[in-house]
Amino acid sequence: MVEIIEDHCTNNAKLVETCNYYKSMGCLIAIDDFGSGHSNFERIWNLRPDIVKLDRSILLRAINSNYTQKMLTGIVQILHQSGCLVVIEGIETEEQALIATDSNADFVQGFYFSRPQPASFIDTEIKPLFAHLMTQSIAIEKYHLHQDLHWSAIYRKTFLQAAMIIKTGQSIKSVIKPLMNLKKVIRCFLVDNQGQQLGESYIVDQRKLNPDGQFYQLQLGKNANWYRKHYIRNAIRQPNQMYISPPYQSITGDGLCITTSMCFDTGEGQKILCMDILAEH
Repeated sequence: MVEIIEDHCTNNAKLVETCNYYKSMGCLIAIDDFGSGHSNFERIWNLRPDIVKLDRSILLRAINSNYTQKMLTGIVQILHQSGCLVVIEGIETEEQALIATDSNADFVQGFYFSRPQPASFIDTEIKPLFAHLMTQSIAIEKYHLHQDLHWSAIYRKTFLQAAMIIKTGQSIKSVIKPLMNLKKVIRCFLVDNQGQQLGESYIVDQRKLNPDGQFYQLQLGKNANWYRKHYIRNAIRQPNQMYISPPYQSITGDGLCITTSMCFDTGEGQKILCMDILAEH
């Protein structure tokens, strides 16, 4: 295996040529410390490595930040889509090991597991350690699943009730209160099947409506067209089914949010009810 470190390269064309040569010889190409120095996506695109080793700083940031944990998982996913296997290095604690395994990385490495040892050490020490990690990971996943099911049941019931009422021809104003009373809901709005918003958004915290603020017009949403948004297109593709988006950065300045949406026929054409929910950071 040929490993490319994060240092600057003065001749990228030569680096690509060299990597291609070693690939032709049957060697694997690995990029080390991705996320630091010059070990970045440009190098991924140019070299098309077989393996990418993530810089330990990403893992350390993820320890105290749900936001960075989600980014870590996203980075691993992008690298997988690029055809790379992913290694997370520098794991020294059980907490770090659990975050690394939860990110869907292919390989993990660090002193938490062991310092360099003979292969026989794997059966006696490493396998029991991984069995313990998997037990812990499954327990954590079950806990979060229970929380999510409780959360989704309440939100789903309230959202579907509102959609059914609007479907009968009533206005969004008639159903807005139960939606806005849900914890973490920040905004509700209605659009047509062309993505055009119908009226202004209903916003939970009216104090955020600062006319001098950077996102004032976007928060109101009046005359906005949201057809390009995945939560609109997915709702239109599957009428009468509630769609829940992945977390994304809201352009209205509220940070990460999740949007639930549902397309239905009101007798006056299709409408899509949307509800923005503040995501965990």
